[in-house]
Parts: sequence; structure tokens; C-alpha cells
Amino acid sequence: MRSVRYTYRNQHGIRSITLALLLLVVTLSSVYVPRPVVAGANYCDNASDTCSFAGYTWKIVPGSATYGPAAHWSDSPQNVWVDQQGQLHLALTHSNGVWYSSEVYLNHSLGYGTYTFYLATRIDQLDKNVVGGLFTYESDTRELDIEFSKWSGTTCKWLFFCTNADYAVQPFDHNHPNNGRLFNIALSGTYTTHFLTWAPGTATFQSINGHYASPPGGGVIKQWSFPPKGSSACCVPPSDGNERVEMNMWLIPPATAPARDGGTELIISGFSFQPLTQQLTTGADSGSGTITINPQCTTPGCSEQVNSSVAVTAKPSSGWQFTRWSTETGVSCSSNPCTFLMPNNAVNLKATFTRFSSCSNTVLQTISVGTYPQGVAFDSHNNELYVTNGISDSVSVISDSTNAVIMNITSFDNPMGITFDPHNNRLYFANSYSKTVSVISDSTNTVINTVSVPGQPWDVAFDSNNNDVYVSLWIADAVAVISDSTNTVVATIPVGSSPEAISFDPHNNEVYVANNVGESVSVISATTNTVIATIGFSSTVTGLAFDSHNNEVYVSASEAGDVFVISDSTNTVVASIPDGNGGPTGIAFDPHNDEVYVTNFLGPSVYSISYGNLVTVISDSSNTVVANITVGYGPMGIAFDPHNNEMYVANFVSNSVSAICTA
Repeated sequence: MRSVRYTYRNQHGIRSITLALLLLVVTLSSVYVPRPVVAGANYCDNASDTCSFAGYTWKIVPGSATYGPAAHWSDSPQNVWVDQQGQLHLALTHSNGVWYSSEVYLNHSLGYGTYTFYLATRIDQLDKNVVGGLFTYESDTRELDIEFSKWSGTTCKWLFFCTNADYAVQPFDHNHPNNGRLFNIALSGTYTTHFLTWAPGTATFQSINGHYASPPGGGVIKQWSFPPKGSSACCVPPSDGNERVEMNMWLIPPATAPARDGGTELIISGFSFQPLTQQLTTGADSGSGTITINPQCTTPGCSEQVNSSVAVTAKPSSGWQFTRWSTETGVSCSSNPCTFLMPNNAVNLKATFTRFSSCSNTVLQTISVGTYPQGVAFDSHNNELYVTNGISDSVSVISDSTNAVIMNITSFDNPMGITFDPHNNRLYFANSYSKTVSVISDSTNTVINTVSVPGQPWDVAFDSNNNDVYVSLWIADAVAVISDSTNTVVATIPVGSSPEAISFDPHNNEVYVANNVGESVSVISATTNTVIATIGFSSTVTGLAFDSHNNEVYVSASEAGDVFVISDSTNTVVASIPDGNGGPTGIAFDPHNDEVYVTNFLGPSVYSISYGNLVTVISDSSNTVVANITVGYGPMGIAFDPHNNEMYVANFVSNSVSAICTA
């Protein structure tokens, strides 16, 4: 308490007490729970008017102060000190005929939340001429009080009944009689805990016996909420960053000395503050980018203190631009960064990112993954990319919203080819060394099944018509068929020598297999699981991709340095495209632009083996090269992400993945 508000209690306090107040007398035992004290952490430096107590640095009201309710203040070690148990003492002292009061306060705002004060004083036995106060203060009309005082006996209605405590939302006077509650405390022990919970528009007070970090459900001395239901009382002051939490022990004017009928010291054994928080959730509504929050949050959903200033910044990925914010529950954001005061409700803030029109066929980001990445597949269920790392025996999971690795899944055995099964939201990985195929649930990113196959698996493809998974078996010169309902091999089909890449054609319900050493492509009917055609080449063939725009299959021939086009209606070669960049390897089709992307694992040198670092872009309307994109070294696997219109390339030698904008 800072102002001389005791006049109301002197003149009008008697009127506010009725016989019902007799019910407020509580006599309970208090159980002290010792609070841990860090040696050396609690002390007072009276020369600089500061105290370190309960994890905070408190200012001591100096002896020169002339404000507040007391006539005289002192900052001497006899008035304010911290003992060896880490308890703060506020006392009245007498010197040269004058009684001095004491007070400490924080020099910064804590704001909305729960203020908890642990007392080790018989507050029911204080001298009738003193006040012990625990409160937040900005001004005499913006103050929340917990006070212990008999107010010089002016609150006694009868000789045998007096109040000795009150809660108040200032102003509490004859014009605002409902802004406070007077009550009586009668203790049989020493220790009490007092809570002030302050939120926008409300204040709740509670006092209990014993020391507890939260109300235990019993031992309640008094509790009161303001404004009461149905009351016209007004109003709880807002937190605007200027209020301070304070504690004091002071002599009530016009008394010039204690009545010497009780204690004149307040012992605070602890203090804590728990801010009032609400959840702030952020994310990308669409597009690619990240969002940062200041004060920093490390999770997508975090808590921010109510009424605190929060700055949220949208950072678009390369090739993207921030467009707008969309928000729920009362926050208005029109700029980036967006700065707002956290309301007393949850906030869900989303950023929309859009492409720059000039980003086509540029590398947006290079993402570090495991050692020797080979296969890539897009998971349309979660909008994530899965990358097999051969030497690391792991799989990296990349979020396409941030182009960052969000998880690494381990315990594979030289994983190579990979495909996504949208029927069951699972991924199938070829473990070439162990002759198995691992099945992963994309909801948990854990292996839920391991299927043994009759040979060394190289690549996998999903048949969306029959919900089967086709696996090329490099050593066995065959293709295994796995049913995704049972995860068992249901057929084995002989093909050419050393089959590698495999691709499904939903137009004709056929499977195309690139036989590397056999220099041919086998065409399998997915209806009968038999080879219905074999297409020969005069070069090793390594990659395959189905073009749904023209119903054609593109084949990479690494030795010839060409890309061939097969018509799925005749299963004959209808075009040959010089790649010009070395050894074409992996192939993927972009249905957004009707273009074919080809990785070049080897460089164009004819004199020595060198790793390539180019991706060739072919227009499927003209079957000509329209662009070359520089990526990492040894590009192999490639997959298209229709969610963001990006192409992802596994760079075998550089241990990275390149994200290419195709828009």
C-alpha cells in the first residue's frame, strides 16, 4: 500500500462488517514445507539499496523517500535483510525518537499471472498500529493488495471481534465499498501462503495455511474474486508494463509508535511468479518458408505471456515470397514482422507464401542428408520427401514446407530404391544387402514390416491399379510382386539381366523394367504378371519415368548418353534425345509443366570418369533439352513434389538433396 487509504477503514470500516463475518474466523494448523535455499543466492546490499531474494533483484525504498503511507522509511540492515535461511525480513525500527518503516519492490513489471508469497510470520499477531503489505502498484487507483493489519483497532465491531486482513482492488473507499474484503485470520502456526492471480478484467485472492506452490484444496483461510458475479464493482486495473510488485511493513499514521501489542516484523520466506500464458501456434498456410517467434519458441505450438509483446516473422524459402497472414482469435497482422500484444486466448497464426514468377528451374535449397543418398520418393499424405542413404543405412525425412530434415530413420541395410503407397500411406524401401524390403508407416516413421524377397532388391514402384509393389531384383534377373494388403510376395517374374529402375504405367496397367546389363526394357502386364514385350537398346539402361501427358515412357541410357522415348501404345522407341551432359541416370516427370528431368551421375568427359552435377530438362512436346540445372555431384534419384511444384534430386557424392523450383 502506497497511499493513505486507511482513512476509509478508520471512518467506514465498522459499517462493512456484519455478524456474518464471524464465520471468517479460521483456526487451522499450518505445516511448513522447507523451501530450498541456494547458498549465497540471497542477500541484501543496503549500501546500494538492493536485495537478491527468490531469484529476483529487489529495490529497497531509501531513507530519503517521502512517498507512500508511512511517515518515515529506512533502508538500514536493521529494517531490511535476508537471513541465512534465505528469508527476507521487513521490520520497523526505532532511532532517535522516530519509528521507521521498510519496503522492497521490483523495478520491472511481471504482468498478468499468479503472484505467490510465502510468509513465516504470525500475521494474526501483528501490532495493531502496523500493516504488512503484499501488492502490485502503479498508482493509488491501479493497485491490487493483500494486507495484514488491525488498522489501529478501527475495524473492531465488538471488543471480542476484529478483522486483521484484507484484499483490495484500489480504490477501496467509501465511494467503492465493494472493491475489497475485510476478514479475520486466527492461526495456530506460523506459515501461510498467499496467492494473487491477475488476469485481464479479473483478480483472484487466496490465503492458505502452510507453504504450498499451488492451493492444496484444503486449509483455505480466505478466498475472493473480483469483480464478484452480479456486482457492479469496477474495475481490475490492466497491466500496462508500469506496475511493480512490492512488499512492505509500515506504521499507520497518525500513530507515531507501535502499540506494543504484537509483532512489527514481516518475514517472507519465498516468492514466485507464474505468468499467465496462452498458446501461440504458427505455420505455413501454403508454400515454403519458416516462421520465427520472439520471444523465442522452439515448438510449433508454444505459450506466450498474456499482454506481452510478441513479434512473429515469416521467412520465405529461396524462390518464394511472403504474401499475407491469416489468423484466428483476435490478432490482426498486416505487416511482416507482425508485432502484437498476446491476448488472453489462444492464437493460430498462418503465413501464406507464393512463388516468385522467375524461379523456374533454379535450385531453391540444398539440404544435407546422410552418406550416399540414392533414392527419393514423395509422400502425398504428409507432403514429405523420403531419401535413402546407402552408406548411412538410414532414411532422411524432409518437410517440403521448410525443406529441412525433420527425422532420420535408421537400421536399414544399404537402402536404395523407394516408393510411396498412397493406398495405405506407407513407404517401401529396397535393402539391397539383406535382400529385404522395409515397410514404414508414414504416421509413425517406424518400420512395421520387413518382407524377404528372392534376390538383391534395387528399385521399387507402386501399382495404383492393383495396390501391389513391384521390386526389381538385380542379381536374380527378376521382379518380385508384393501385395500391400498382406506384405507378402505374391509373384516372381523373370526379366532381363540386372534389372534396376522400375516404373508403373497406369494408362495401360503395365510395369516397365530397365535391365541394365541386358540393355533392354521389359514390359510386364500388371494384370497377368507376365512379360508381354522386350525393347532392346544398344546401351545400358538405368532410369525410367512414365509421362502421363503423352502416355510415354522415358528411358535413360547412360553409356549412350541419350534419353529414349517409348510409346506405351506400341511399346516401341519413338524418339531419341541426346542428353549432352554425360551419363543420364534417374528420370522424373513434371506433370505441371509437362517436362522430364534427368539426372546425370557421370560428367561429359570421354577421357576419364568424373562425377556429373547437372540435371537435364526435356520438353515432352518437342523432346528437346530446354534447360540444364547445376546441382550437387553425382545426382542419382529424383522425385517430383506436386504440392510445391518442386523437383528433389539426391546428390550421391555431395551427400545432399537439391530442391529445384519447376514453377
